[in-house]
Amino acid sequence: MRTTFCKCEMPYNPDDLMIQCEECSDWFHPSCIGMTIKNAKKLEHFFCQSCTAENGKMDENFHEATVQSEDKPILYSFRTLTRMPCWLPDPASYT
Repeated sequence: MRTTFCKCEMPYNPDDLMIQCEECSDWFHPSCIGMTIKNAKKLEHFFCQSCTAENGKMDENFHEATVQSEDKPILYSFRTLTRMPCWLPDPASYT
C-alpha cells in the first residue's frame, strides 16, 4: 500500500517540498494550492482550504497562509487565489 499526500494523491517523495496544515496536519505541494516554492519556504502559518471552510479559521480575513516578506506579511486567499499584502498587525506583537 502506497501512502499518498496532497490533493493530487501522489506518493510521498522526500525531494518534493510540502507544507502542512496547522489544523488537520495534512500535507500539500505548494503548486497544488497555487503557491510558489519561494513563497512556501517563507510561510509562517498555513491552514488548508478544508480547515478554513469547516472550522471558520481566519473567517474575518479569509486567508489561510501567511508569508513573511521584508516589509509586510503576504497572504494567500483560497477564494481568489491571489497574492496580496497583509495590513494586519503581526500576531507576535501581541505577546
